[in-house]
Amino acid sequence: MTDQALELKATDFVLANDIDEVKSLQQSNTMLSIVLSATMGIIAAFAFTVPIALLMAFTFGFPVPFSFMTDDIRVAIAGLVLFIVFGGFLVLIVVGCVSVAVGIFWSRAIKRDSLMIPLTLLTCAVLDTITLLGLCLTLK
Repeated sequence: MTDQALELKATDFVLANDIDEVKSLQQSNTMLSIVLSATMGIIAAFAFTVPIALLMAFTFGFPVPFSFMTDDIRVAIAGLVLFIVFGGFLVLIVVGCVSVAVGIFWSRAIKRDSLMIPLTLLTCAVLDTITLLGLCLTLK
């Protein structure tokens, strides 16, 4: 083999290693996005609950467990805390997990892993609103 042929093979080997390294970095970046998305989804489910519950209290009234409907902010927050303590945290965890699954699915469907977290947050806000709206209208 000539020196030129050996040099070309060495270049091909380096390029192949670079491509493998880039693929490895993309996989680790995707894994990091999935972990961050999962964490953000569950945290956002709890964080979005308070402002959405306050909007529901002003609009429809918020049900206080074992009591009445209220539009008072302090009483609505106390009622929300009681709902979370008496099992609502399980519902919020499910909402967070479902929003993560939908966010990952949508980001993969449009081939944009960078949109995984924003899509998760958007889905979480929508699912939180639907859940609290159902709570307010069911217990009214």
